[in-house]
Order: sequence, then structure tokens, then C-alpha cells
Amino acid sequence: MNKIFKYVVIAAAAFALIACEKTPQETGKEPEKPGNEIPKEEIEYTEDIEFVIEQKSVNANSAQFTITHNGTDDDTWYAFATLSSNVNLSIENMVEELTADGGKVTGLSSGTEKTITLENLDGDTKYTFIVFAITEDGDLYGSHNYVRFTTPISFGPNPAWTVEYTGRGFIGEYEYEHTVTVTSTDSNPYFMTIVTKERYENTNIRTLLNEELKAFTDFIQSYNNHYGIESTVADWSYTESAIDAFGIDLGYTYVAMAIGVTAKGDLTGLYAVSEEFEPYEEEMTPEYASWLGTWTMTGANGVSFDVTFTKDKSNTSYIMTGWETDDFDVIVDWYPSDNFWILWSQFIGTYTSAGYGDFDLYFAPANYVEDGQEVYTTDGLPICIGCDLPSGEKVITGYAEDDKTLYTHMRFAGVWYDGVGGITATTDFPTFPLTVSPCASTFSAPSELATVSRKAVNIVPPARFELYRF
Repeated sequence: MNKIFKYVVIAAAAFALIACEKTPQETGKEPEKPGNEIPKEEIEYTEDIEFVIEQKSVNANSAQFTITHNGTDDDTWYAFATLSSNVNLSIENMVEELTADGGKVTGLSSGTEKTITLENLDGDTKYTFIVFAITEDGDLYGSHNYVRFTTPISFGPNPAWTVEYTGRGFIGEYEYEHTVTVTSTDSNPYFMTIVTKERYENTNIRTLLNEELKAFTDFIQSYNNHYGIESTVADWSYTESAIDAFGIDLGYTYVAMAIGVTAKGDLTGLYAVSEEFEPYEEEMTPEYASWLGTWTMTGANGVSFDVTFTKDKSNTSYIMTGWETDDFDVIVDWYPSDNFWILWSQFIGTYTSAGYGDFDLYFAPANYVEDGQEVYTTDGLPICIGCDLPSGEKVITGYAEDDKTLYTHMRFAGVWYDGVGGITATTDFPTFPLTVSPCASTFSAPSELATVSRKAVNIVPPARFELYRF
């Protein structure tokens, strides 16, 4: 190795000698040096010193590195972390700081290997860790080295958020059975969710928040695909106090949560949790209960089905059976603020039919056309609305936009890999609007699943929906 030499005087005079020495007279000459001068000790610095940095660990608020070099124990060096990505400028600024008092540089490290722990770091932050050789007099030598690292998110409660389960409540003009309210005193963005108490208590918080974030972003993507829009996380999150609604099952104990999220869809690490709660089923209102039972629903075309409405969730939803077949349940949503229900298109499940293989089953809106039927197998399309007239009569009308009913009827539809087909032998369906009258017995007309012949069809995509022709 090449060496540079620095002579350092280790001065120490015997106390007796100094005590006996006379004070030099002012003769204009330099005083003579003591006769027994102590020799200087030579310190060797490695001119071509090189450093190796090994990252041992990085946490949200700390990081640990092991530093080795090719020099000797006499070499001195300094290591530090900075937010700046400009290494040379960072070293220049650090040297200026170390030599600011004009004396010897203090706090230098020595030895050929040393482990350094950085404390009090910020979570989710990019740092540059730098090491360089410097003498006690502030002279740089050798080659510096550096590594860049990012601390992970620091997960912790946000005291500025208070989360409460607020039960049934209005959001705008609509009333919902289960709402969550967050009172916020800062501007950190967040979204809301509800999880079971058991899952909250038995899941690592980092894992739980990541799982809920994925469910949140998956919902946004599904919503965008369904409606053909491009909403973002920022559109669905909150920065102030807010209320949101959720569909949850009874019989469990839950907690509601506010989870911090950036506009880009990354966790901030902040969260808040409500007190645990267990939703109870409400007593049925007279308006909701009035639809329970079996009804003969007769279309404008004279075709009728006997259809049964049973309770799903009190004052929230029904289970409908008997439309075309008794073999599958269809969910109907009740809106208590307006005392009417809406039946939406919905995915029922995946099944296998003899001779035709697997298919996805939908309950869907449809239109009669000249050469058959068009069926719209897309989740979440409003099909029809049921309500009570002032006279007390019940009526079901097809969903309309701009005073135009969008569909003539509704039915079950199987979606195979090569097209769409019926799953029963039924060919005639009641058309909207439907008159509703009590029925003394349940519907029992026979229907055979997927036994009718079916032909492959071409998909005709209209502007808004996937369109299949029977």
C-alpha cells in the first residue's frame, strides 16, 4: 500500500524539569528548546483506502450497516446518512461542518471493520449512507463509498381520526343500514373499511392494511370496468370528516377502520380503529314486510309467474324465487327511505350442464327483438322497481331512462365460452309493467336445467353493455 506520513508530536515534559526552568529574558532571541525532547510518533494513512458497505438491516426508524476497508487501524473515517442524492456535495457539506470550529476533527471512526446503527430515521423515506476517509486535521484521502436505501412505512395509529360505527343513516338522499363515520382533525387522506374483530386481532397490522388496500383498489377497478370510467384512489378517499356505507353480515363482531392512503394508492402507515360492535337485525317495517309472501306477477303480455319473496336482511333485502325456476335465489334490494325495491342484474354462480360444460349463470335484463332475445349479462344493471301505489295496489315497472323503459323482461342466462343461452325450457316471459296479486300456492311449474338445445351466437357489443343474442 502507498502511505502518506503525518508527524505528530507527543509532547510531555517532566514536571520537575519544567518547574526549574527559568523564564526566558526578552533579548530578541528565541528561547532554547529543552534538551531532552520526546521523539515524534509517525501516523500512517492509507492513501488508496477503499470502503465496502454491507447493509445489515433497515426498519422504519433505523438502519444498520457494517463498514470494512483495506487500510489499517490507524486510518480514520466518517459515516453518515443524508436525504440528498448528491454524494459529493453531501461530503463537502459534512467536512465543512466537522471542521467548523477550526480545531481537530472529533467523532471519527477507526479500525478496519465497524458496525454502525442509524437511529431516529423517518419511515417511507429515501436515504443515502456515505462513508469517507478524513484525517483529524480535516484532510480527505482515499475513495469514498455510499449506498442508497429506503426505510419501510412506519405503521401506527393516527390520533387525529376518530372512527365510529353509526348504524342506519343517510348519505345524501339515500338511507343505508350500516354506516361508518370518521371525524378527522387533520388533512391526511384515508379510506374506510369494516373487518371482523377476530381478523383484526389475529392479523399482523401491516398484512391487514395491505389486504384491505388491495380489496379497496380491486373495487375501484371493478367499478371503473363496469361503468367505463377512470376514477382513482383519490376520488374514493377522504381528507376530512366523512361517512360511508357498507354491506355486512349479521352474527359477527366487527371493528371499523380508517386507513391512510396516498393519491397514488400507497399506504401511508396511518390507521384508526373503532370500538368493537355487533350489528343486530332491525324489526321489520310494515312497508318492507308487506312484500313478503308469494305473488302472481302478470306481465303486459299476459304471461305470469308465481314468485315468492322471503326475508334476506330485515328492511334491506329479499330473496326472490320462482321467476322462471325455483332452483336459484335472486337478491332484491329494499330502499327504506322511499319504500320501494330495486332488482339488479347479478351473477348467480358457476355451474356445469350435461353436454354443454361449465357456464356462468346470471339473472339479467333482456329485450325481445325480431329474431329472438337480447340479454345483458352485466352485474349491477337496474332491471325493475317494485312499489305500492297510493291506492294500495302493488306494481312492478321496468327501469326507465328519459321516460323510456330499457328492457322488455328479465330471465336467467348461462354464459358459455362460445356464447349465451337459456338454462330452462321457458321461452315466454312476463313483460313490463307487471301487475302483482296475492297467490295462495307457491310456483311449481317444472323446469329442466340446460336440457334445451342451444346454438353458439355472435357477440354484438353496443355502446354501453355486452350484448348477446339468443
